[in-house]
Amino acid sequence: MQKKLAELEGRSDDGVHQAARIRELEGAIAARDENVKRLEIELQKRGARITELETRLAEAKKAAPRAPDDLRKIKGIGPSFEKALQALGVSTYEQIAGWSDDDVERMAQELGTTSKRVHRDGWVKSAQTQLTLKRQGG
Repeated sequence: MQKKLAELEGRSDDGVHQAARIRELEGAIAARDENVKRLEIELQKRGARITELETRLAEAKKAAPRAPDDLRKIKGIGPSFEKALQALGVSTYEQIAGWSDDDVERMAQELGTTSKRVHRDGWVKSAQTQLTLKRQGG
């Protein structure tokens, strides 16, 4: 009888451990589900941002064409980068002067360089300076 009782108690302990493990796994699943929901929301936000940027790009392309600037006056932009930028629809100081960090990242990737290089050479700041000089007639 005591042997049976000990056996049943052992099974009971196993059941308690299994129940605890099940609760632990259920908690992990719930946490994972919350993470998935958070990532889905972030994905929706990014999708909306992409749509917004695509719309802005389409509108910019429809805008009246401007006379191209000499982009080689921007530190770090030589003939190769200038030609590649023009192929991407970037031909004015004003365009580069208005770049956000995201724009720099995207354009650097398109150009096969790094955003670090663009930032280090100061393309945006230099474009802003060139734009100011141009507006002042210089």
